[in-house]
Amino acid sequence: MMRNYKMPKVLASLLAASLAFSSVGYAAPVEGEKGKSTYSQDQKIVARVDAERAIEHIKYLSKEIGTRPGGLEAEKRSADYIAKTLKSYGYDVEYQYFPVADQYIANVAFSDGSVWEMGAAPNGVISNNGVKAEVVYVEGGTSASDFSDVNGKVVLMARAASTADYRAQVGSAVQAGASGVILQSLVGSRGNYGQSFNPSLAAKYDVPVFGAAYIQGEWLKEQMEKGTVEISLSAEHFSNLQSVNVIAQRKQNQRIRM
Repeated sequence: MMRNYKMPKVLASLLAASLAFSSVGYAAPVEGEKGKSTYSQDQKIVARVDAERAIEHIKYLSKEIGTRPGGLEAEKRSADYIAKTLKSYGYDVEYQYFPVADQYIANVAFSDGSVWEMGAAPNGVISNNGVKAEVVYVEGGTSASDFSDVNGKVVLMARAASTADYRAQVGSAVQAGASGVILQSLVGSRGNYGQSFNPSLAAKYDVPVFGAAYIQGEWLKEQMEKGTVEISLSAEHFSNLQSVNVIAQRKQNQRIRM
């Protein structure tokens, strides 16, 4: 499954430092004492960061738990994992809940059983009943002539720069008979996978319309170069959601063994 490497909402500096500390050491005071510079304290913290441990935490969050859309079960699992880790370091931990917007989660299933998670357009079809079809890549997508052979197929194309332009791309694809549309985000690179997104459409369409991360589009095109690729598109709408902050604190001057 394609993973979204976005971290859950936590105190970033606390997570970066506390989760990565080596097994022996003490947390430095948060603030400088008597007006002294905190630079030396910062350097002591940096020197104690265990890079391998930090990588293990990131691997667990991104691979074992996977994508973590705000308000959904995977985010809650990651929050529990972070809270448990911080408690093991001696911190008092609390959860801070707050409402978040609805989630429209898209799933692209392949014949080998793998599933990639993307963003679904609320104005496209949102259904667990998959739309199954061959996927084809369309270059440009800015004129009707670009869609000469897409009837009954899922169209993959690079998202146009503006919202108005990519809305026109979707409209042209649907008008040409596409059974689904996947817009590839161009924000990203081979070293920066980018993020999937929820396409914003002004009109409603009777086909699924998904927003793919940059790397998902590249991987899909690589598969298509090897031969015909058939995929199944489904999506689900989640509402009344709450996301969570994980907050850890300790008493002033209290030494926490890690």
